[in-house]
Amino acid sequence: LSRTKFERFLVLVMGATLNIVLAIVLSASVYMYGVKAPLYVTRPAVIGWIAPDAAAAEAGLAMRDEILSVDGKDVHSWREMHIQVALNPNKKIDFKVRRDGEVRVVPVTVRATATDAIGMIGILPLSHYAVSRVTPDSAAAAAGMRAGDEIVSVNGQELFLDGEGKAFIDLVASSAGKALAFRVKRDAETIDIPVVPAEKDGKGEIGINLGVPEGLVQFPPMAAVRRSLHDNWEQAGLLMISLKKLVTREMSPKTLSGPISIFKMAGASLQTGLAAFLSIMGWMSLQLGIINLLPIPLLDGGHIFIIFIEGLLRRDLSMKIKERVMQFGFILLLLIMGGVISMDVYKNFFVQ
Repeated sequence: LSRTKFERFLVLVMGATLNIVLAIVLSASVYMYGVKAPLYVTRPAVIGWIAPDAAAAEAGLAMRDEILSVDGKDVHSWREMHIQVALNPNKKIDFKVRRDGEVRVVPVTVRATATDAIGMIGILPLSHYAVSRVTPDSAAAAAGMRAGDEIVSVNGQELFLDGEGKAFIDLVASSAGKALAFRVKRDAETIDIPVVPAEKDGKGEIGINLGVPEGLVQFPPMAAVRRSLHDNWEQAGLLMISLKKLVTREMSPKTLSGPISIFKMAGASLQTGLAAFLSIMGWMSLQLGIINLLPIPLLDGGHIFIIFIEGLLRRDLSMKIKERVMQFGFILLLLIMGGVISMDVYKNFFVQ
C-alpha cells in the first residue's frame, strides 16, 4: 500500500500477462517445431458420414452437403463449423448448406453430449481413412503398407470415415485368405497394394490401426509468431463467449473442466507427443491468465477492479470494506471450485 496505484496495478497485472505471453511463446514454438494435424480440419466443412438418428439425420442433412454458415455465422472450415456447433447445445439453429450446386437453409436442433454438454449433430467430415500404425509381421506389413498411407479404396470401393470404421472392418473381417486390392495415396503418389488378410478367430485381419490423413503444420519464426497471436486471440474470444453463455445458462456447467479432466487431457497429449503436450499447456496458460484478470474478488482482476474504483473515487476504500470484499470472493471461489470438482468427478466416474 506504500506504492502508487499505477505501481500496484503493474504488479497485479504482470502475473496474468506472463501467463498469456507463455501461451503465445509455447504456441509459436510448436508451430516452428512442426505439429501434425488432421487435413480435414482446415478444409471446407463437407459432410461425410451421418450417424443414424442423430440431429443431422433428423434435420435432413445429407452426405456431401457443404456447410457454409451456422446460426448466421459464415464458416470456411470444418474447425470453424465445429466450434459454432459446440457453442450452441440444445438450440435450434439454421445451417446454410450447398447441395448439388444449390444453396439451401436447413434448421437443425443441436443436441448436447452426455459428458460435457457441448453441442453435437452427429456428423463426420468427408475424408478417407489413413493408416496410423502397421503391426510388425502382419499381412499389411508384408504387403508394404506404411503408417501415413491414405486408403483411397479397397476392391474399387471408395471408403470414407464412418462411426467406428465399421465398413472397413467388416470388409476385412469377411475376407480372410482373399486378396484385397488397396489403393493408397503416399505423399503425391497413388499406389496399388494387394493385401491378403490373415485369419484370426475365424475373421480376417491385416494388422493396421485406422486414423485420418494428417499433414505437418510448420512455419518459419515470424510466421509462427503471427499464427500463434492469431490462434491465441481466437481462443481468448471463444473463452469469453463460453463464459458469457455459462452466465446466461445457454451452456451447461458440465463444459467446465476440473483437475481430473485436466490431468487426463495433459496425459493423453503427452502420449501423443511433445508438440501436443506443449499445445495443451499453452491453452491452459492462456485460460489461466484471462480468468485471473476477471473482476472477481481475491483474483488479480478483483484487486485491479478495486484500484480502478479507488481511482474514480480519488480516495482509498477502507480496509474493512476491502476485507469484506475479499471474504466474499474467497467464499465465491470455494463454491465455484467445489462445484467444478464435483462436476468433474460426476463426468469422469458416473457418466458413460
